[in-house]
Parts: sequence; C-alpha cells; structure tokens
Amino acid sequence: MSNAAALKTGTAKAKRLIEDHILNQILIPTAKGLIQAATEGRVALGHNMTGNTINSYAAGVYANGVLVHIETSAGSIPNPLRRKLGRGQRFYAGSQRWDGETQEHTFTAQAGSNGTMEAERSIAFLQSHKPSANGFALVVCNGVEYATYQENEMNIDVLTSNFDYVKMFAPSMFKPLPE
Repeated sequence: MSNAAALKTGTAKAKRLIEDHILNQILIPTAKGLIQAATEGRVALGHNMTGNTINSYAAGVYANGVLVHIETSAGSIPNPLRRKLGRGQRFYAGSQRWDGETQEHTFTAQAGSNGTMEAERSIAFLQSHKPSANGFALVVCNGVEYATYQENEMNIDVLTSNFDYVKMFAPSMFKPLPE
C-alpha cells in the first residue's frame, strides 16, 4: 500500500472514530439526559393533569442530515390518563391527575388539540425535520399543540429550561483536538 493510500485509509478511520465518539459519547447521552431532565422537572413542578405533555418529549440526534437516534419520555413513565383536552373541554375539580394528585379547580382548556394520546407527533416532527447535511444536530421537542400556550400564557416550563441548560453547558462538552 502506498503512503497516500495508507493516509487516506487512516484519515477515513479517524473520521469514523471521531463521528462515533461524538454520536455515542456526547450527543446520544445528552439527548437522554435532556429528556430525563425535562421529565423530572415536569414531575417536580406538578403541571401534569392528563400526562400528555410529559409523555410527548422527544429528542432527535442527526448526523449529516440523517436522523440516527430518537429518545422519548414515553415508555419510561406511566401513560397519559386520558386524551388531550380540546379548546373548551374541562378537567373537573376532584378528578384524579396523572401526577397522582387530585385536581383542585376545574380547568377549561384554552388552546386546541387534536384530542389524541401520543408521543408520535414529536417523533413525526423529528422524522420530517431537515437539519444541515453537514455535521451534527440535536433537536428537542414536545408534540402537544398547546406547549407554546403553556409556556407563554400559563408560565409553565415545557422546554425553556432545556434550552437554557444546553446553551450554558453544551460548549463544555466539546473540546478542541490537540494540535
């Protein structure tokens, strides 16, 4: 084998090792950690009437524009109690909540939903998302239609703390290669 061929083979192997390390040692564990933190944070804050929002967290890891891993909260926690509330539907005082508490006040949904019980909407979004074809991407989402409403109108943290956490700590996960 010529020196040029050996260098080409070695470079390709090093590239695969680096990509494998980034995916399996950094991005996939980060995705798992973010979903776990979002789930635990949501449980701690107690905003879980039906359990649909907490069951709809998902993170997708992409390599060169291709979705290579999906992490979800569904399956690691109890399923939702019922379908999502649609605009105007009520969750009555005295009802059993997903979080084990009893609902204190009747809640009337102000945002619409498709009335289902699933994490599939999050997964479908990740499957349809098209990040850059070069490099890596980590996308965290929540599939309930009213997540933005919960964040903006009800002041309930759905994804904001995840975003803030990644912004603060993600740079420390990557170190430059020695020269």
